[in-house]
Amino acid sequence: FLAAGPLESVIWPLIAGGGTVALKLVSPDVVHKSEVGGVRLGLTSEADVREAAHSMIARVRALRPEARVAGFAVQPMLRRPQGRELIAGLAEDPVFGPVVVFGRGGTAVEVIDDRALALPPLDLALASELIGRTRVARRLAAYRDVPAADLSAIALVLVKLSQLAADLPAVRELDINPLLADADGVVALDARVRVARRPGTGAIGIRVSPSAPTRRIGSAGWSPGSGTSMSVRCGRTTRACSAPSSPRSIPRMSACASSPPCGTSATSSSPG
Repeated sequence: FLAAGPLESVIWPLIAGGGTVALKLVSPDVVHKSEVGGVRLGLTSEADVREAAHSMIARVRALRPEARVAGFAVQPMLRRPQGRELIAGLAEDPVFGPVVVFGRGGTAVEVIDDRALALPPLDLALASELIGRTRVARRLAAYRDVPAADLSAIALVLVKLSQLAADLPAVRELDINPLLADADGVVALDARVRVARRPGTGAIGIRVSPSAPTRRIGSAGWSPGSGTSMSVRCGRTTRACSAPSSPRSIPRMSACASSPPCGTSATSSSPG
């Protein structure tokens, strides 16, 4: 629910039965709400929500006075204590175009830096392989009294994101963070999308089929560094190679190398 005016009409149906709500700031200029205190959880009354809203506005005005505040999102609290916080989405590489991103999510996603990339399109097998290239994959298995997360549901999210990249090339970036996963499936708790101002940009740079032959070669056949391996899928380049234009280009994906006549698309990974 998005409330730009009085909050009471939005809050009351959610808390009337004794439920709790989360309040989130909505601003086109604030990408990470937690950086300005733009998220409050476990609110149980209208007074709590109102106080939290006033506190958020005051904090934004102090930290980001230029930021526009469109309103607030009021959402019912979701209790899934065994959920694992993941990130899934799309990023743009200057050479390869859109790539699918998966890894460990949460507010410390940049600090933990546990992410892997893959070229779209994906099928369920390739999506599962992408999941397996992250450290958080081990936490998705069962341990102690925690059942395994639904890996099929996670893989399906990645497949659908890869299809979105093909169907909507104007989507330049998309983050679902956190994507909460447990034995009952997945649920997106927050998301961010960046859309190109000019239509027709952001097209996939290398066309590959999910069923294209895949070969993994180790450091014996290709060794830019010790212990590094590479997965190669046959594809066709659809844009000219060029040097990365931004220092924020996707790591290990933004290099233009010579390829056999059919073209190749590759993702690299290293231990840990």
